[in-house]
Amino acid sequence: MNSSRTPIEAGSRFQSIREGAFGNRRISYWRVESVSRRSEGLDHATLVEEQDPTNIKTLAAAVLLDRRRFLPADVVAR
Repeated sequence: MNSSRTPIEAGSRFQSIREGAFGNRRISYWRVESVSRRSEGLDHATLVEEQDPTNIKTLAAAVLLDRRRFLPADVVAR
């Protein structure tokens, strides 16, 4: 899958930002392991957490483009 904003392909890196306890942010870095097109026609990305490679998840690729949830790893989260 390719977007004009951010390419989503194997090897791409993203950071997820979640609010933790007491308003602290937890930033996790994820690497795209693979991108596949599912039967419903939507692209999905399989992600591996860099800090814990046993943590693997598959999301609709469009979720990675939602800047409220993910940023390209080279963008500084504020």
